[in-house]
Amino acid sequence: MKRKGQGKSTANAVRITVATLFSMGCPTSSFVRSPSILPFTSLSRFPVLSTTKFHMARYGPREEYSKDLDASPYEGQEEWERKNAERVYQQTIQFRKLIEEIMRAESPESLPSITSKYLDVLLNMRGYEGVDVLRDVLEEAETSGDKERQEQVEAACDYVLEFMETFVEEARNMDDGYKQLLGKIIKAIAGSGSDAGSARYREEKLDEVLAREQDNFTPGFLRHVENECHRVATAPVMSQESAKLLETLQMVHVRIMEELGKVGC
Repeated sequence: MKRKGQGKSTANAVRITVATLFSMGCPTSSFVRSPSILPFTSLSRFPVLSTTKFHMARYGPREEYSKDLDASPYEGQEEWERKNAERVYQQTIQFRKLIEEIMRAESPESLPSITSKYLDVLLNMRGYEGVDVLRDVLEEAETSGDKERQEQVEAACDYVLEFMETFVEEARNMDDGYKQLLGKIIKAIAGSGSDAGSARYREEKLDEVLAREQDNFTPGFLRHVENECHRVATAPVMSQESAKLLETLQMVHVRIMEELGKVGC
């Protein structure tokens, strides 16, 4: 595989991957919105170990301890440690498989699809776990004495980091776009004046905004609206404002489904 010149093709392929995941309902926006989930930023290159030996960030959702473990620091600890060790072991195996597949790839065009198969592993890897597996893979390549393999391993690790940087950036951009579009729709429906609260007014305004924005309605945006409906509906407290928002979101959801159905006909 080539080390350079893959940026544009990688970005295009990742955009397609992100759009596909959103349309399938994958909770991509959950880690994009979380301030504790950071992309591979501030990457540094070290003299021996390529790329981010010490800067790999965690992507997936935080794993929470059970209530039993919270109640006692020792109760169930051995079982948790055993399961955690097995999880890390399986992650390491999968990451090594990914690196080997990238190294064996016959063309750069196949790299995005190869990496996409391992997204679940990459997104759920804690930062320090990523550091450990990267360190091990790169140090093994360095100590092998095979200069060509070392360069191939470094290039493969570089590609994975580039892919994930682009993935998170594109997912964030897409999620922001969905939020802006939904906000625009809700603002148009809310309106102002004496007629703003009537059902007829809301339907008319919704018709207008749907006509203007119909080209921006995608299965991914539909999933975004569904997730917002779920978020509001499952909130611990349902205020009068929340109930009204939920009603509006559900109306928008139904109408967008209708619009997408028209496009599919």
